[in-house]
Amino acid sequence: AHDASFECQSQFATDYYGLGVRLGVYFAWLGSYLANTILPSEFGAAMDTSTIFLLTLLIAMTNDSRTKGLTQVDGLVLMHLCGGTVFGVLSLWGYRTRLYRIHGPKAVRMFGGFGTHIRLAVSLAVSVFGFWFWLYGINKYLTELGGPNDDQSDPPNPPECGTLYTFFFAKIRADGPIRYYYAVVCATCILYFGIMFLVSSLAGVVSFENVKGLVGFKRWSNTNRSKYATGFTDKELNWIYTFLRIGNLFWLLFSAVTVECTLNFNHIHGVLGGKHDGGLQLPSQLLPFLVGLFSFLRICYQIFKIKWGESPENEAAATPITAEPLSRIDDEDGEVDPESSQPNGPPRSNSYNVARRSLAVRLLVSWLPWLGLVVH
Repeated sequence: AHDASFECQSQFATDYYGLGVRLGVYFAWLGSYLANTILPSEFGAAMDTSTIFLLTLLIAMTNDSRTKGLTQVDGLVLMHLCGGTVFGVLSLWGYRTRLYRIHGPKAVRMFGGFGTHIRLAVSLAVSVFGFWFWLYGINKYLTELGGPNDDQSDPPNPPECGTLYTFFFAKIRADGPIRYYYAVVCATCILYFGIMFLVSSLAGVVSFENVKGLVGFKRWSNTNRSKYATGFTDKELNWIYTFLRIGNLFWLLFSAVTVECTLNFNHIHGVLGGKHDGGLQLPSQLLPFLVGLFSFLRICYQIFKIKWGESPENEAAATPITAEPLSRIDDEDGEVDPESSQPNGPPRSNSYNVARRSLAVRLLVSWLPWLGLVVH
């Protein structure tokens, strides 16, 4: 139940985060979580869906901030939805997925392609917008409901709508000290993703030089991939996966609770669902709801077939459809490529070189795998 003493309205609230939109997002989160932890064969499709969702929100938030169509409460709810995706299901190098438990350290070779760099770019852009929002947008630049620049007139928003609340284990002011905490989180993400961009640019140059060298040795089949490596051992990767599997589930639940509480605290009743206030009967809400629901049900069906079915494809389902065949992932278990022992052959595996380095180097390469291309 919600407080009906007064109601606040945003012009585009239903389009941004109506009931059907939110339910579609929650089902997409659950589907991505299951793909990460149980069904790696669906990892590529789940990550594409999450990335498209983030990119769509980013474009809408950026454009509507420029045109003053985005209100403070709109930005607040959308940032919580973005946070749930970035920290709950989106994965750059797959450490939150089951792939490393199945294939060990060599699973890093399944990442580092076009999808990884697109997810990196979108995550960095969302972090930049979030930093701006928490420092400036939430109390200065964006439209305040019930304020002098609020165009809502049928009926007009009362002045009480200008006080913004959010949830952080309790009802707190969103424009209070908590915004500095979120700004620090965004700044940290900008630093991390920004360093990744710089390192990936360096790795691009190194990859080009490696391709030239491989062409010189006439190893044509290897010229289309980079030899990425991770410094984590099997034991460390299993521990990370176990920790993230539990932590990600908690974060997704916390993000959903934060979004729903934020809407209730700020009296945005028009998107809570109902016969006359943005329920699922509206096409704009029914479509995203059904897309998210059926995507989730499809993953559940695939899991059912693998766990209890008799399909001969069960074993193959553990490998993501976007990954290259594991038979081509050579030199990734710390052993020397037989060809590397030849005097004029290509260099030995980067994974072998990384594993012999100090703990600091191993950790650095694990979180910035592009550096594995230059470790000798």
